[in-house]
Amino acid sequence: MIRIVGLSATLPNYIDIALFLRVNPYTGLFFFDSQFRPVPLSMGFIGVKQTNPVRQQMDMNNVCYDKLIERLFFISK
Repeated sequence: MIRIVGLSATLPNYIDIALFLRVNPYTGLFFFDSQFRPVPLSMGFIGVKQTNPVRQQMDMNNVCYDKLIERLFFISK
């Protein structure tokens, strides 16, 4: 028998992954919720409304850079 392991660190759709891998969700699915994580995960959405592709990419780069700097300063405190 071949064992297939599917892992996802951030996606909450573990049942969909199990079904895709043809695993019985009642007997062959093992999952660990957030209580087993040493560092909690969070999810957020940021919209970029620019329609010009070049400007859209620039806006997205700026937003990502700003968020990264926020996180770096938050972690270093």
